[in-house]
Amino acid sequence: MPASPILRPVLTIASLLLLIAMTSACGGHSPRQIRGELPTIHLDSLTRNNDQVEVDIGIRNLNDSPLTIPSIHIALAVKDEPATELIDEQLELTIGARGREVIRLTGSSASNLDENLDLLTSGERSSLPWSMDVELGRSTGRGTRQTEANGFLHRVPGRLDSFR
Repeated sequence: MPASPILRPVLTIASLLLLIAMTSACGGHSPRQIRGELPTIHLDSLTRNNDQVEVDIGIRNLNDSPLTIPSIHIALAVKDEPATELIDEQLELTIGARGREVIRLTGSSASNLDENLDLLTSGERSSLPWSMDVELGRSTGRGTRQTEANGFLHRVPGRLDSFR
């Protein structure tokens, strides 16, 4: 049976109020905030300088709030062989929300690293696998957090002893 002319405006208003209530309930929540995620770490470049290596490390904060890293310790391996240790106990790096920073660390080059990099420089190999075990200091001063990264090193054309 059709609604009477008197009930029709009441049903329309009730329907509109219900629709407004339903849409405001769905839109009232803020988006999920990402917190406590470890940053992603990547080897941006490696430069050999006599018996030292300079390594540029890219660090991306995945969180929706700034991330402070007071110290970093990296064990770098090339072809599953220890290559160098990179340590900065007083890094005090703050990365903005969802930001990225690059830090440069210097370490002593192991003899097997020099031999492996010579393979890239001579063209005998086009790439070498690398891996990093990373310890990040906590801003609270209590302990560290571990993460890892891996990839492949390639020679930078036209730049002797530069790899990425």
